[in-house]
Formats: sequence, structure tokens, C-alpha cells
Amino acid sequence: MNAKGLGVSDEVPALIDEYELINCIATGSTTQIWEVSEQGTGRRFAMKLMLPEAYKSSEQRNIIKHEAKVGQAVEHPNIIQFQHFSLKKPNGYILMEYFRALNLKAQIRTDFEGLQSRLKKIVEGVCQGLAAMHDKGWIHLDVKPDNILANKSAEVKLIDFSLARRPGKGLFSGKSKLIRGTRTYLAPETIRKKPPVPATDIYSLGIGMYEIMTGSPPFSGISPDLLLENHLIRVPSAPSKINENITPEADALVLKMLSKRHEDRFGTAHELYAELRKINLFKREPLELKAERERLKREQEAERLASEESKLDSRADALRVQKGLATVTPKGTSVTPKKPVDQVASSGNSGQPAQRRPAPPQPGQQRPAPPQPGQSGQFQMPPGQPAPGQPAPGPYGAGQPYPGQPYPGQGFPNQPFPGQGYPGYPNQPYPGQGYPAAQGQPGQPMPGQPYPGTPPGQQMPPGQQPPQRPQPGQQLPGQPAAGQTPDGQRPDATTIPLGSPLRRPVPPPVPKEPGDDLPEMDELP
Repeated sequence: MNAKGLGVSDEVPALIDEYELINCIATGSTTQIWEVSEQGTGRRFAMKLMLPEAYKSSEQRNIIKHEAKVGQAVEHPNIIQFQHFSLKKPNGYILMEYFRALNLKAQIRTDFEGLQSRLKKIVEGVCQGLAAMHDKGWIHLDVKPDNILANKSAEVKLIDFSLARRPGKGLFSGKSKLIRGTRTYLAPETIRKKPPVPATDIYSLGIGMYEIMTGSPPFSGISPDLLLENHLIRVPSAPSKINENITPEADALVLKMLSKRHEDRFGTAHELYAELRKINLFKREPLELKAERERLKREQEAERLASEESKLDSRADALRVQKGLATVTPKGTSVTPKKPVDQVASSGNSGQPAQRRPAPPQPGQQRPAPPQPGQSGQFQMPPGQPAPGQPAPGPYGAGQPYPGQPYPGQGFPNQPFPGQGYPGYPNQPYPGQGYPAAQGQPGQPMPGQPYPGTPPGQQMPPGQQPPQRPQPGQQLPGQPAAGQTPDGQRPDATTIPLGSPLRRPVPPPVPKEPGDDLPEMDELP
């Protein structure tokens, strides 16, 4: 915060007498702490400046005047040094030395283990500062971490003497008899409104030590009254119950400082200082312990990540074993090498030899030309034989009909036009209609038709004679004679003889699967 908070523009620096306001360090209910620079010399000071509303109150003016009086009366390296005091209108302030350090309350939040490492030396400095005040006849009565400044070198400054009193006088405020101070650090005799003694500051210092050693004060309450009651009757737990790194000697020291009766505490700050120098507060150096905890935390995090990766690997191994890509061995899961493509193909062909895929063409090598229409990709047609679906060459040339064969687009006599047929059987003739018998050589197929007994799509190899068709009237082995039924009986008179024009032609069977070819009709010569 800069001087703009006081209503002064940024272009013109705010001046309080001959001191320029540089930076606002802290703000309270009645005062602000500013870093200021003295004009002409450039020296830096700390200024405790009264807020305008507080300056209007005579009680607040008396408090800051009292604080300046105590500060000027006590000089010690561990007590903040007062330079100047002013109540001239419109400002009231105290000018003090500027000590660059955070108070202990802020360090509890920002550097807890570092503060613990410096705690013994810091408390020794506070004891020396309190001893100087007690020797001058003043009781601080507001000893708490907020009012103790300490740097990284454990140099200490005790501040804020607004509540300081002479021994034997109570800490009251006017007719209301209100107790002034911070409830968390109030001594039992202060709560009972008894006169303060040097041991009163020792109790408050013990509360602060307990908070720094364990991270929290020994007493708390859901209400201010309950908090004050705990100060009066509750016995605090040993600090080592919360922090195991605390030594038994430190437990005894702090618990003696927190005794309910001030007679049971250390009588003076000198006694506390002497006892403190004999003991160690912590079993191990707090910063070393912090480094070890951080190392263990990193190791645990690494183990957790490794465990998660192991779980993922186990799942992956289980899937590979399930798919047959790995096997379980006593030493763990071993990966089964993948089969070549031709072996994988042969494993699903029921023992049939695997067909290798053609190798990709090398650079500069031509790919084989695809088969032309009408050519078979598996068999070579014998010389002089047409490919399936191609017309046989004849003396009339390609595209010329044989004698007695109609031209394309013309139908045979008494035949339907293309596309007509028996209902339910596409491309079949109506009843009573049909193509005339094929005019060819007995036992020879028409051009474009396969030989009888030859699998579809294959041609009879050269030099092999096709099977002969039976001659008219010739009985096939295993077939009944003409005019007899299969059981050897002759048909009755009502049976319609074959070839009768009244006999209804039997439709060809329906293909069982889509894509099967219907039986081809014999072509005419």
C-alpha cells in the first residue's frame, strides 16, 4: 500500500512532517505501520501512524503517548528503538528504527520448520528483552508472536508497548473494567484482574513457544468465555504428545511456564533464560527432519506410481495370455512371438495349405495385368474352346446367328418376350410354351455349356472324351423301365403320359442361397 491510501495522489509523495511515506507494512484498528524516508538524509524508519478516526479519540491519543513513554525509557538490542514522537495536528505518530523482518506469527505460516530451528535463539533474545523491561519496572502484558520480530539470523526485536504497566497495577480500561489484550495469550492473573508480575509475561511467552513447537496454541474455545475458562482451569498436554520430536526437557520447561499460579513459574526472565540455555528443544534438527520427510514422501510417491504401472502391466499381460500372445512361466509372463501371416492364415483353414499373399512389386517392376473379361483367373482354356459366357466361334463369325436362330431382340415362335415367364419363376416360359428341342449332336453340349459331369466353371481337358448321353429307349442302370413306377407297378389309366400337351411342366427348384445360378437352357443350333 502506498500513500494513496491516505488520499494523497501518486504524483506528489505523501509527507508527514519531513518524512515521506514509502510502503505500508501493516494496518491495525487504530494505527498503521509505514516505512518512511527522512528527507535530506534518506534514512529509513518505521512510523506508527494514527488513523484519522483514532486521532480524534483522546483515549487513543493517550495510549500512543504511553507507548512512546515506555519505549523511550527502555533501551536494549532486543527492544525496538524509539526515535521521535509527535501529536501535532492533524497527525499523531511514533518514529522507530526500521527492522526488516517478519513477525513470528507470519513465519509460522510461511517457514514453520525454519522457525523451529531458530526458536531457542529467538526465545533467548526475547528473554533478554523482557528482562530489560522488568528491570526498568515495566511489564509488557502483550507478549505474543505478532509482537516479536525475528530475521533469519535469529536477531530479535520486541515491539508494541501500548499495554505495558507497572508491576502491582491492574490491566483495566476505564469504568467498564474490560480486560485488554489478546485472549489466546492472557495469563490467569490477568483474567482474574489481579496485578501483573514478571511471571505474567513468562506465561504469555510460554503460550507462544507451545504454538511454535506444535503448530497450535494449547488452549482454544468455541467462544471467548470458554477460551478464558480454559486458561484458568485446564491443564495443557505436553508438547511432545503432539510433536514427538520435542525433548522431555522442553516439555518440562514449557509446562512450568504455563503453570496456573504465577508462583509456580519462573520468577524472572533471567531464570528462564538460564534454564533455556541448558537444554535442547528438539531431538533432531527440524530442517533435517523436514528434508527426510520430503525424501520419504518422494519415495512413497515413486513406489505408488510404480505400483500403478505394475497393475497396468499385469492387466496387459492377462489380456495377452487370454489372446494367446503370451504364456505364464514360473519366472513371470513371457511373450509368445507372433506367427507369420501365412501361418496365422493356415491355422484357420482346417489343415489346408496356406496360400501366400503375393509379395509387393519391387521398384521398377510392373504389376501383372488383370484378367480380361471372359478370361478365367485360375484355368487356361484349351485351344479352340471358348471361355465361359463367350459364344463359340463359328463359320458365320462373331455376332452372327446360326441357321434357324433368331436375330438378337427377336423371340422364338410361341415364346414370350424377354423378361416374361412363369409367375414366381423369373425368365421361365409359361405353361404349354417352351423352346424347341436343341438341335445338336447326341451327347454333345451346346457351345457355351459345360460337359455333363464337369464341375461348374471348368472345361474338359483336351484329349478326354466326355461321357455319352444315353440313346433314346436305353435304360440307365438303377432306373425303372418306361411305363413303370419306381415300385415296379404299372401306372393306372388316369396317369398322364409324358410329353402330353396337358401335362403341366414342373418348375425348376428354387435356389437355396442367393447368388446360385438357375439351370441353363439348351441353346438352339
